[in-house]
Amino acid sequence: MSRHIRLTRSLAIVRLQRQLEHEAYPRLQMGLIVALTGAAGWLLSVLLLALGMDQMALRYPAALAGAYLVFLGLLWLWLRTQAQDYDFLPDLADLGTPGGCDGGAGDVRLPSMQSGGGGDFAGGGASGNFDTATALPADEPGVLSSVGDAVSSVGDADEFAIPLLAIALAIGLAFASLYVVYLAPALFAELLFDGVLSYTLYRRLRNADSSHWLSTAFRRTVLPFALTAVFVALVGAGLAAYAPGAQTLGQALHAAG
Repeated sequence: MSRHIRLTRSLAIVRLQRQLEHEAYPRLQMGLIVALTGAAGWLLSVLLLALGMDQMALRYPAALAGAYLVFLGLLWLWLRTQAQDYDFLPDLADLGTPGGCDGGAGDVRLPSMQSGGGGDFAGGGASGNFDTATALPADEPGVLSSVGDAVSSVGDADEFAIPLLAIALAIGLAFASLYVVYLAPALFAELLFDGVLSYTLYRRLRNADSSHWLSTAFRRTVLPFALTAVFVALVGAGLAAYAPGAQTLGQALHAAG
C-alpha cells in the first residue's frame, strides 16, 4: 500500500540509512575511522610531549582536538570514495512516481514507513569532595584510634587512585568511540545526502532543506568529542595530582607501583 508524499531531507536520509545498513556495513567502516582517529590522537600526544607540553591535563585534550580534525578529514575521504561506489545513489536521485509516470515536482511515491526518533549524545558524571568534620567526645574510648584507622584507610585508598583513573580513562574513551560507531548509519546517510544528493535533488526538496556535509558532521559529532576532551582533561589533572612529576600515563602507573 502506497501513499502520496513529498520528498523531504529526512525521508531521503531514512532511505539512505536503510540502504547503508543493508549493503555497506557502516559501523564496521566507522570503527576503522575511529581506530585511525585514536592512533592519530596518540601520535599527536607523543608529538606534543616532545615539543614540551608535559602537563597531561592540557596535552590530552589538545591531542584530542587534533584527532577530531583528523576524524573530519577521514569523513571527507569516506564521502569522496563512497559517493562514487554506491549504485543506489542514482536510484535515490531519480525518485519519482512509479512506472515512469510524470508527477509534480517533489512528488514521490514510497511505501508507507515510520522512522524512529534519534537520540542525542549525553554524558553523565559525578564528582564529589567530602570534607566532613564531626565533633567527637574527647573522653570516648577508642576515638583517637578510630580516627587513626580512618586516616590509614584513606592513605591506602590513594594507592588505588591512579589505577582507577587509568581504568576510567580507558572506559571513557571506549564509550565515546562506541557511541560514534553506533551513530554511523545515520551519520553516513546525512553526509551522503548533504555532500552529494542535496544538489541533485534540490528542485524536488520541500523548502530546499539541505546543509553542507561539514556542518552536519560537526553538529552530530562535536558534543561527544567535547565531552571526551573535558573528561580526559580531568583524568589528566587527577593523574598529575596523585603522581606529581609524571608526564605520561605510564609514568603515573609506574609511580603508583
